[in-house]
Amino acid sequence: MKFSLSLTEISKIVGGRLESTEENKKISGIATLPEAGDSDLSFLSNEKYRQYLLTTRAGAVLIGENDKLPPGSAVKNIIYCSNARLALAKLLGYLDEANKETRAGIHPTAVIGKNVQIGSETFVGALSVIEDNVQIGQRTIIYPRVYIGHNSAIGDNCVIYPGVTIYPETTIGRQVIIHAGAVIGADGFGFETVAGRHQKVPQIGSVEIGDEVEIGANVCIDRATFGKTKIGRGTKIDDLVMVAHNVVVGENCLLVAQTGIAGSSRLGNQVTAAGQSGVAGHISVGNNVTITGRAGVIKDVKDGEIVSGFPHRPHRLFLKIQAILDKLPELVEKWKR
Repeated sequence: MKFSLSLTEISKIVGGRLESTEENKKISGIATLPEAGDSDLSFLSNEKYRQYLLTTRAGAVLIGENDKLPPGSAVKNIIYCSNARLALAKLLGYLDEANKETRAGIHPTAVIGKNVQIGSETFVGALSVIEDNVQIGQRTIIYPRVYIGHNSAIGDNCVIYPGVTIYPETTIGRQVIIHAGAVIGADGFGFETVAGRHQKVPQIGSVEIGDEVEIGANVCIDRATFGKTKIGRGTKIDDLVMVAHNVVVGENCLLVAQTGIAGSSRLGNQVTAAGQSGVAGHISVGNNVTITGRAGVIKDVKDGEIVSGFPHRPHRLFLKIQAILDKLPELVEKWKR
C-alpha cells in the first residue's frame, strides 16, 4: 500500500506525542524493527523486539507512553502513545480507509431476483446471485461470485468477499466482514440412525450474525435444525473454523483457526477458543473463559476459567500433570532398579 505522511500527521492520526527534530520527515512504509528502513515507521509492542532498538534503521518508532529507550538506541524520532499496538491499528485503519475503492451499482452480469431491496451506495459484483426477497443495506460491498439465498438480510457497511455462500433465511447485521469461501447457513450435521442407515433430519432453522462480526476465509456456520444458530456482536472468527447447528456464540468472542464448536453448545461473552480447540455438543461455556490451543471441552465450564488439554482441565492442573509426565521416564528407570 502506497502512502506518504509526515511524522506530525502520523502523530495526530494515532493520538500520540511526537519527540523529534524532523517533524516534516516523510514516512512511506511500515515494518518491524529489524526490517525497517529510514522511510519506515516501526513499533515496539513485544519485549522480544526491544533489543532491535539498538540497531534499527527505522525513520520513527511508536512506543508506549511510559517506555524508555535503552542507552545507545539508534532511534531518532519517537511517537509516544498509551498503547503502541493500538496506535498502529489506528494508523492501519486510516490507511485502509484512505485506499478503499469507492464502488456502487450493480454489475451487468449479476443476477438479481424479485423483490430485492438494495441500499444506496451499495455495490454488487460480477456474477453474484441474489435470490428473491433479499434486503441489503447501504454502503455494503458484495464482491464477485457471491451467492445470497432468498429471504436473507444484510445490514449497512458490510463487506462480503468473493466466493461467499449465504444460504436462505440468513440475517447479517451491520459492519460485518465475511472473507472468501465462507459458507453461512449450510445444513447442520443431523442424522438419525435407523436399522443401520443414517436418515437425514431436515434442517429448517436459520443463522443470525450480529453487528461488527468478522468471519474468516472458509469458515462454516451451519443453520439450526430449528430456531437459530447465533453469532454475537463483535465476535471475530479466524479462518477454517466450524460452528455447528444451534450453537450460540456470545459477544466479543475470539474463535481461532481450526476451532470446532459442536451442535447446541453455548459460549458466553468474551470467550477465547485458541487454535485447534474443540467444544463437544450441548456444552455450556461461561463468560470470560479461555480455552487454550488443542484443548477439548467435554463438560460445562464456569465463568472466568482457563482450561487446557483433553479432556479439559483447569490450566494450572494441566501444567502440573505435564510436568509430571515429563519426569516419567526418569521415574520408571528408578523404579526398575
